[in-house]
Amino acid sequence: MTDKQNEPQPYQYKVYDTSFKSLLQDQPRETLSFFVGGIEYQEELSEKALKPSLTVDSIFLVKRDGVLEILHLEIETEPKSEMPHRMLEYYGILYRK
Repeated sequence: MTDKQNEPQPYQYKVYDTSFKSLLQDQPRETLSFFVGGIEYQEELSEKALKPSLTVDSIFLVKRDGVLEILHLEIETEPKSEMPHRMLEYYGILYRK
């Protein structure tokens, strides 16, 4: 039997994923308190967590020293304190893609 045959198929995870998500939706305070000690539940932010598609100023696939990299440029007319946070947000989205 090959390693590929031993790997669980993606659909197998959905059953557990859906069950746990359902439990979190129905009883978030109790479920979170059980799994994460010392927290005090406030509210669910899941629907607020993701922004719609973001637009970048310029993004390029480049090669440097033989390694493919993403070069992301945001052009601003003045410094903004939120820029490091925005760049981190862009990085996370681009990394996933």
